[in-house]
Amino acid sequence: LSSSRWGAWMNLNYRPKGNNFYVTTLVRYYQNESFQEYNRNSSSIDVGTRLNYDIGQFSISGEYLQRINSSPSGNDNRVALIGNYQISPSFYLTSTFGKNFSSTDNIIAVLGMNFGFSTNKMKAY
Repeated sequence: LSSSRWGAWMNLNYRPKGNNFYVTTLVRYYQNESFQEYNRNSSSIDVGTRLNYDIGQFSISGEYLQRINSSPSGNDNRVALIGNYQISPSFYLTSTFGKNFSSTDNIIAVLGMNFGFSTNKMKAY
């Protein structure tokens, strides 16, 4: 049993007025270990923020992440616009569009569905 990648991260949500606008910050560290010919040793730190706004069953957010690499590939960033629509209490339609980490083939265009088993919605204050 071996692991070629591991990481640790911390998220913080802040609602300045306790309403539908909130800010999420992220700090993430991960380490890639050499695994045969598939990847090389490297470590990265991601630091970023996401601005979120809820409007009834719809939420929209924009995010920015800065990646600090120890590998020769250097630093990079990610910028994305995310939309979520609540179809039912445990079923969401989600979309993301933006620029991902990488200098080539870096467009993010995703349409998906998220579902959960919880019936209680938690709201951070």
